[in-house]
Amino acid sequence: MVAIVQSNPYQILSRKIGYSVGLENLYRNATELTNLYAEGKQVLLADWERLVTETFNRNKEAVEHIGNFFAELNLIKIYGKELHVLFALDVLSILNRYFGEARDKYAESVRVVLLQQILERDGDIFLNCLAACFERTQCRVFLESMIDFKWKRLTAVIPNPHIQAKVWELVSVRSPAAQMGKMERAKSSRFETRQTSPFERRQVSLFGSSIERKAEVPDSYLDKILPTRKGWAKDLDLMGDSGLSSFGAEILDKLAAIGLRIPSGAYVFWSYSAELVSLRISADQLDAPSLTTWEILQAISIARTGTEPETSDERDDYDALVNLIRTIYQLYRSGSATRGSIRHQLPLYVLKPVLCGICVAEKRTLPPINEVIKREITGLTRRFDVTNIRGTEGALVFRS
Repeated sequence: MVAIVQSNPYQILSRKIGYSVGLENLYRNATELTNLYAEGKQVLLADWERLVTETFNRNKEAVEHIGNFFAELNLIKIYGKELHVLFALDVLSILNRYFGEARDKYAESVRVVLLQQILERDGDIFLNCLAACFERTQCRVFLESMIDFKWKRLTAVIPNPHIQAKVWELVSVRSPAAQMGKMERAKSSRFETRQTSPFERRQVSLFGSSIERKAEVPDSYLDKILPTRKGWAKDLDLMGDSGLSSFGAEILDKLAAIGLRIPSGAYVFWSYSAELVSLRISADQLDAPSLTTWEILQAISIARTGTEPETSDERDDYDALVNLIRTIYQLYRSGSATRGSIRHQLPLYVLKPVLCGICVAEKRTLPPINEVIKREITGLTRRFDVTNIRGTEGALVFRS
């Protein structure tokens, strides 16, 4: 019998990227990888190794380290001797080929996609650092406030002390040394090592009250995260040499408007409503905003362009919009040498960031894509339908 170690389902409650090297030069590294993929329509592990060692001028160890970081951003994933392209790299590749020689517009669209991924993967940390303008003392205040706030809300709906302990490990932060020590212990055994005697009396009731915890952000943690996150902010035009850019200030305001800022001024990036379902928790139980990916993309679009998204599908260029969606699908199919022939659907998690990137780069008003899809699939002459993809919003299937 083979023992299977399940991943932690509570991981979705935390929006933070762990310790790694290779987190710097985000924009340059991501665009170089995209250029490689868009040109060759595939990325082999050997291609990635050459890119890291020759173009990025890094050593062999960085091949894995930068790969791990890019896996967090849904760009690539390395399994043994194979490299797999993930959906965010497909999104960037579509935008690369869509804009062609219009490199300024392409650069603008790349920032949209990378910001979306950073927010969804590291929002709890990145947003609080950005809100503090990367000032060390204020960063600590915001991070500790975020941790305490999340912890109190989560323990109110998760009464089991054993699960609470796991949740605390996720929402709190550790010093780099403590985290690395935990990782080394995990590598030494596939199973958790018991630290006490199996015959020792239980110290906490299974149905007892919440564990009391107090957030503390060590200096070594700030030493590790601040330089990289500040680099991301500059890459994404959220910050300049003298402080927050107008875009940086606007994105904080727009995210606050949809419920991500708490009374202390810190930011808490809750899991999406669809993610919470897997834990049998609702946003209402947490007294948290009911969020979707599209709302985050809308906030990015408003902050960057200064225009509110459309709310009605009644538009003069409706047919042109549907044709644009079809063009995105064709670029998606033609973008992979190995998987293009089996791409019979356009996932919405690919379509939506591509559409947002195009609209921001071309200074268009963001269309109400959910209403457009609803109108199309309920109309008398359908040009596409929606099919289910497990764990996602679904995908579009085009009619010939």
